Order: sequence, then C-alpha cells, then structure tokens
Amino acid sequence: MSTLGPAAKIFEFKEAYEAIDEEYQARGWTDGLPIVPPTEARVRECLAFTDRDPREIVGVLPPRQGEATVEKIAANAVMAGCRPEYLPVILAAIEALADPLFNLDSVQATTHPVAPLIVVNGPIARELGINGGYNAFGQGFRANVTIGRAVRLVLMNVGGGLPGSGDRATQGSPAKIAYCVAENEAESPWEPLHVEAGFPRDASVVTVFGCEGPHNIQDHYSNTGLGVLRTTGNEAERDLRCSSQPNSTSTGDLLGRWTATPTSQRSRRIKKPCLVSCVFSNCTSNHVINAQRVSTGRSVRLISVLTVQAFDWPMSSTMGRRCIL
Repeated sequence: MSTLGPAAKIFEFKEAYEAIDEEYQARGWTDGLPIVPPTEARVRECLAFTDRDPREIVGVLPPRQGEATVEKIAANAVMAGCRPEYLPVILAAIEALADPLFNLDSVQATTHPVAPLIVVNGPIARELGINGGYNAFGQGFRANVTIGRAVRLVLMNVGGGLPGSGDRATQGSPAKIAYCVAENEAESPWEPLHVEAGFPRDASVVTVFGCEGPHNIQDHYSNTGLGVLRTTGNEAERDLRCSSQPNSTSTGDLLGRWTATPTSQRSRRIKKPCLVSCVFSNCTSNHVINAQRVSTGRSVRLISVLTVQAFDWPMSSTMGRRCIL
C-alpha cells in the first residue's frame, strides 16, 4: 500500500515526563505500562531504518479502520521501548496483519482471548537478539517484549482494539501485551517455518498467527516422536471438544492437518528484502518489504501514536519536546 495518510497535528503542553505519562494513561493511549515519550528525535532515529515515506499507509487496521502510517508505527515502537533497528520487523508484522486474508477484524474484536503471535526467522532474528530458546515467551529479552508490545500498541491506538469496545475479549490473556519470538532454527530437526512457506533460508521473515496464549503439554512417558505427537494431538482434540465446535475432529484428522499446504498464496516485492509471511485460517499471504537504512533529519518533538489527533509539550523547563499522538 503506497497511499499517503494525513500528517499528524501538534499541540503544546508544558509538563514533565510524569505528567506526559499520566496523560497517555488517562487518554487510553497505552497498554497500562509506562511509555517512552515519542520525541521527534527518537522517531526520526527509528525511521532511519526504512526508506518508506513516513506518511505511507502500511495498512488499514480494524475495527476502527485506522490508517497505520510508517510514522505512527514508529511512534508506537518508541513508546514500547524498541530500539530503532526493530522497526523493519514491526512494519512487516503490521503489513501482514493488515492483509485481508489474515482477518484481523475477527482477531481484534472477538470475545476469545486470541492475539497475534509474531514469529521471526532468518538473519534479522539473530541480529536483533530475538529469543527462541529458554523463556522465549517470558521476561528478560528486550527485542521479544518491545516488538510484541509495539504491535499491540498499534492495534490499540490505530486499529481501535481497546478493551471493552473494539476488543471484546471476556478475559483476555497476557499474550495480548506482547507475543513475539524467534524460531529456534539451530536446534530444530525440521526445516524452518519460512523455508516451509517457500522463502530462501537466508531470508528474514516475519510470520503472524492468530493464537491463544501458550499451552503447556507434558509427556513423561513416550520415548518416540510419534508418542509425543499423539499426546499433543489428544490434547488438541480435547480442546476442540471443550470449545463446543459443531464439527468433531479426530486425532488422525489433526495429524493430517498439521502437514497440510496453505490454500492460497501471494507475494509482493519492494526493493531489498525483509520478508513477511502472514498465516491465518489455513491461508498464507506473503509480502516483501524494504529494511534498508537511510538518513533522515533530526528535530525535537514527540511523534504521534494515533490516527485521529495529536498534541505536544516541553519535557521540562529547560528542554522542549513535542509529541504527536
């Protein structure tokens, strides 16, 4: 999508950081955690890792149908605590989520505790230090937590997935705060996920799934791979029965579906590749986006997190900062 969105508006505020954070919390522009103020200097540093126009609309996000521009995605990334070099992964994830094949409207608005799971493959996962090993879904790894958080903030602030209105999850899940991991390619006996999807092994690929939180399935008895697989299949079959779905599924059906080929594919290339694959409901959509670093100017303001309005204030009495929302 190459259409340009509107430039953000700016308003002046004369408050310190604590008041800025309180204002964000009061207006519902955060996930409940403190934010890093998206100053223009921070956002421009983030934008240096893409050559896309800051006003380019990466995708239109339901249920608000908000226009996620590159600049607003970068601002939310800053708020989440991301390093600037994380931006290509976040742009790729948002572009995949916005694809109609992903059906983001259902993921955003459902009463089910579903969240987009972001899986990163290839060199970029290693370069950024995205964890795919011990405690990959837990604490302790900045890239995992902040990339996942940035995507969630975009889904809230741009897409309108706000608890109780655009997001109708009855109980929610910790996965709705941050849900990003790398695949442990080095220790996996199978082909990496992105290679199975048809991408080169040395490509950097972001795959998004509509998922519940992790389920822990333990097997202390089996001594073969098939035994472990049957234990996993039986657990999945029990989950399906508990969900009251009208169509029953046997363990054999599940084992067959795990090896099924996605029913549709399409791809798009934009200059040098940072690849993204989007998978949902047995459909795959592939995008190739640019992760090339370019130079941009530096200035001082807080950059927007929303598609609807903006405001601005100095950070202290001695240093002016502005934030576009």
